[in-house]
Amino acid sequence: MKAIFETRRIFVAVFAIGIFALGFRNATDPDLWWHLRTGQLMLETHQLFHADPYSFTKFGQPWVNHEWLSQIVIYGLYRFTGWGGLITAFAALIALAFFIVFLRSKGQPYVAGTMTVWGAIASVPSFGVRPQMFTLLLASLLLYVLERSQQRVRLLWWIPALMVFWVNLHAGYALGIAFLLIFLLGDALELALGHSQKREAIVRMKTLAMVTAAAIAVVPLGPYGRAMYLYPFETLNSRAMLAYIGEWQSPDFHQGKYLAALCLLLACLAVPALSPGKLRARELLLLAFTVGAALRSVRHIPIFALVSLPLLSAVIQARFDHMGSSPFDRRLPLTPTKLILNVVLLIGFLGFAAARVSLIVAQQGVTETT
Repeated sequence: MKAIFETRRIFVAVFAIGIFALGFRNATDPDLWWHLRTGQLMLETHQLFHADPYSFTKFGQPWVNHEWLSQIVIYGLYRFTGWGGLITAFAALIALAFFIVFLRSKGQPYVAGTMTVWGAIASVPSFGVRPQMFTLLLASLLLYVLERSQQRVRLLWWIPALMVFWVNLHAGYALGIAFLLIFLLGDALELALGHSQKREAIVRMKTLAMVTAAAIAVVPLGPYGRAMYLYPFETLNSRAMLAYIGEWQSPDFHQGKYLAALCLLLACLAVPALSPGKLRARELLLLAFTVGAALRSVRHIPIFALVSLPLLSAVIQARFDHMGSSPFDRRLPLTPTKLILNVVLLIGFLGFAAARVSLIVAQQGVTETT
């Protein structure tokens, strides 16, 4: 029984509860209302939309509703669980995305947990009840599979199935294709530079190339077919969205809410210099890609966090290992006093999370009626 309340386990539990509480936010995204209405209409009419049913000047014009499955999920949750269930589900989704980051991070749980919380705080401006959170979770899961496939290549064959699901939830699936191509290019560079065992690297590259081709091939497997190939690029190149939608613009680091993201960006600039060993080619490519994306648009900061946090955690842990000791290495015995403190800490965080959930659900009810 005592093992359950061991300090490291309590830390992981408190960390998970804290991320959940951080992601538990009022549903205030302005797009949420038409997501709810569209999901409702699709479930009531048993059909998807291919033309604009809302606006006056564009009524009947072709519409690629790339978030159709997300809208059905959002409305279904709202219909059967209300605001509390809907907000809780998305907070859990966000917490799961960052818990996967924690699992990807090497070293002591205290280092990995601290880095993950930092990244979650930096990502807070993008949190909410919105389809984009599905992309956050699936991108986190994809990175986990790609990294674990270094030991188990067969894991890569799960990716096409994940992509079919992703492409029907959100057009952010294009990010997954970009990650696959970056990993493929990184492996090619590693092989060319002689930094990997040739035979194993070739086998992995061939498998990854086939999986990438399959992931690209399954993109049209949805109600909007081949139009989904072009939709992400049309969005990225939309002048109206870049000019008038705040989260598509670059972060304004004069605002306090972007301070954590700024510090994370600056820390990552020092990663190559601080790392005792060399970063892998794919790590440098991923870091360059996501840093550029985060500086271009606020909405990409969470994606940058998914990539950068395990790298920072690994660098800090490697520094401790290089020094020969770490303040987190020693496991002190679980005395009765520590056991009581751990239990109180866990109960305290659970109480905090419950109070936050209650407060936000109550505030959401006020928001709905005003």
